[in-house]
Amino acid sequence: MPAGCGTPQLDNCSDVTLSYLDTHVSDDCASGLTGHINRKWTAKDASGNTSTCLQRIDLLRPSLTDVIAPPDYDGIDAPFFLCSDDIPYVNGLRNPTPDWIESQGLQGYPWIFGQIDGCSINYEYHDWPIVVCDGTIKYRREWTVIDWCIGDGFIYNQIIKVVDDQGPSIACPANLTVSTDPFQCCATINLPDVIVTDNCSHINDLSGMIVIRDQYTGTVINMVSIDGSLDDFPGNNWWDLDTLANFGWAPCLPIGTHTVTYVVEDDCGNTSECNFNITVRDLVPPVAACDETTTVAIGIDDPFDCYGPAGPPNSNVDALDACEFAGVTWVKATTFDDGSYDNCNGVKFTIRRMAPYSDCINGLNQVRGFLPCNSTLPTFPSEFERAISEYDSIKFYCCEVGLPAQTIVLRVYQVDVNGLIMVGIDGSPIFNECMIQVEVQDKLKPACLPPANVTVNCENFDPSLWAYGKPVVADNCCLDTSLVYQGQCGLTHTVNNSLFDTVCNRGTITRTFRAWDCHGFSTQCTQRVFVTYNQDYFIKFPNDAIVTVCDESGIYQEPTFFGEDCELLGVSYEDEIFTVVPDACFKIERTWTIINWCTYNPNLDCIYVPNPNPNAITNHPTNLPGPTVSECGTLAPWAPTVVRINPGDPGLQISALLGC
Repeated sequence: MPAGCGTPQLDNCSDVTLSYLDTHVSDDCASGLTGHINRKWTAKDASGNTSTCLQRIDLLRPSLTDVIAPPDYDGIDAPFFLCSDDIPYVNGLRNPTPDWIESQGLQGYPWIFGQIDGCSINYEYHDWPIVVCDGTIKYRREWTVIDWCIGDGFIYNQIIKVVDDQGPSIACPANLTVSTDPFQCCATINLPDVIVTDNCSHINDLSGMIVIRDQYTGTVINMVSIDGSLDDFPGNNWWDLDTLANFGWAPCLPIGTHTVTYVVEDDCGNTSECNFNITVRDLVPPVAACDETTTVAIGIDDPFDCYGPAGPPNSNVDALDACEFAGVTWVKATTFDDGSYDNCNGVKFTIRRMAPYSDCINGLNQVRGFLPCNSTLPTFPSEFERAISEYDSIKFYCCEVGLPAQTIVLRVYQVDVNGLIMVGIDGSPIFNECMIQVEVQDKLKPACLPPANVTVNCENFDPSLWAYGKPVVADNCCLDTSLVYQGQCGLTHTVNNSLFDTVCNRGTITRTFRAWDCHGFSTQCTQRVFVTYNQDYFIKFPNDAIVTVCDESGIYQEPTFFGEDCELLGVSYEDEIFTVVPDACFKIERTWTIINWCTYNPNLDCIYVPNPNPNAITNHPTNLPGPTVSECGTLAPWAPTVVRINPGDPGLQISALLGC
């Protein structure tokens, strides 16, 4: 029974159990009732005593005004249904039947007193479908309602919509990073295919747009439309509402990050779009072009490096001996380039040696690269590390001269507008390499710095010439140890005496020095030795002599000289013998002839040096000393003799008579 019919009133003597029994009686239309119920109540107490009473319940007969029609499910009166709902199919079309609507907790039928059963009021419906698109259909549901007690009724049109208002689902691609084409500075890209799915409709149209942006500023520089086509794909279930959207090839996109938009439209005009970015990068390594072979000439020494000076473990020994030098050369990496380039960006060059290394390189200082080289405190780079590391230039050493050609690697990096090295997707630099065969040569001649010119008088002249020095000889690499002069390796010496009087040691000597390096190159330098000559010798003629033996066996002395180092003196004499001499057995007059061949001029007369006779007596003691010929002012015992040839003559200083 419906609620509200009531229950019997009981006394409160004890607990009572109630039960009832209904009898339904139908009434005719004239009664205004559809029927009534006779309800018999039975009450039973705890002692088993029972009592009964009868209750009548009248059932009112509904009228047409009691009919509540179901609402329009059209999105206005009540929300419409979605095609994605689990709507049953009727005649191949989604049809929200009254039973299905009721199962959703909604009113699907006309309700009478909140119930579907209307007793004497009956109804039925017919659906008139209007297909809008694949997923959208509208129904005009025509209800016919009749009250059989009055023989009247009405027709009610209910509008029901099943709507596809959702766009397709797109399996949007992830952001992509692609490289430029191998031979042009843009990327021709096969755009990613995507699976598109719709909830109810098939896919009608594909379109899209690529927004192209400047790689540096990000500003939009162009927009390109794209089209697509619908394709099948392997394993596709044709009963599923999914398909493959193929958007084909994009135009050649410049470097930068560009936005791609896919737009998909279903049969009902619903659209969906997805966006993803395509980043175009220049991942194509540069083209590396090298000179096949290169010859490098060694330069001069770098006094601040550690090639040459001693270093660990030989801290107390020079790394190079006196005939070796530490010439080096830095060569820029660009020197080895033969037209390397990148399609889109700039390039940067580095250079390094390829292992294995020569003994020359392996023998470099592996602890220090800067002064002081004999320190045990490591520096970076050491000279060894400097030789093998990758830099923008490479250092060559004298010890490499004459070795077989070595392999040098030129690396060409891709760099951005700021000169920074660009990296690939894996984070490693983008580069290419080529190799060069390098031969190291020494083309510099040695240096020859001659000693200063020398002027020396003949008395102090050193015929060996050693006293007048030797050149300072140096080379960038090494001197020839097979040629040695005065202990100097790499030096030869020749003398030109064409302007020098070797008899009297006077004139100009030209010394020619030639410095030789160990590679056959030489340099010449000269020194001139000027030997001066001054006639400054002294002569003391022998004294007159008186002997007591009347024969010719006596020793009568001869002229003596002082300071005759430079002169070439010829001494001779002639005797005139007188046999008739007062007070003597005989007398000899000896005439001495002295010729200085260094100054002798045969076209001039000889100078007569008289023997002084201060006393008229022939054998007077004052007449015995022979004359001394010397410069004026010479001190004894070589003071010049001043004589008068004849008594009464003015004094004559013998020093004025020097000649022959």
